[in-house]
Amino acid sequence: MENIQLNTASGAKIFIGGVAADVDQASLEDATFVEVLGVENLGEFGDEHEIVTFLALGDGRTRKMKGTADAGTLELVVGRDGSDPGQVALRAAAKTKSRYAFKVTLDDQVTAATGNPTTFYFAALVGSARNSIGSANDVVKTTFPLLIDSAVYEMEAA
Repeated sequence: MENIQLNTASGAKIFIGGVAADVDQASLEDATFVEVLGVENLGEFGDEHEIVTFLALGDGRTRKMKGTADAGTLELVVGRDGSDPGQVALRAAAKTKSRYAFKVTLDDQVTAATGNPTTFYFAALVGSARNSIGSANDVVKTTFPLLIDSAVYEMEAA
């Protein structure tokens, strides 16, 4: 039987930093971050390559190659809190054309007391701040699409 270490998403956190002029790993790690509270769903992110094709006449075979990489759009869903500094920063960022530093941490550190969790750093534009009111028994939510505009740098748990 395999000994595989799995974790739930519970305990994962996302943080927003300032405008990201530089998007290299060191610059993103050095940013000052504020946690976004009330997160319901962190969505998905990570490089996906365009598929480039070439149709060879001689053998009638389609050749495939990996093209440019796109880290995607993280659909961040939060329970709307107008006083949370992280959500306030996201709403302000949605009104600009600037890209911001982001950090995502998982709750998977090897030693709970002294370890570091898996941490992802990236830069993204905040595409919008769309509110979902719903019906009487729904929580008012805001969705912030984070248009990732850099590589995603992953620091493994320790």
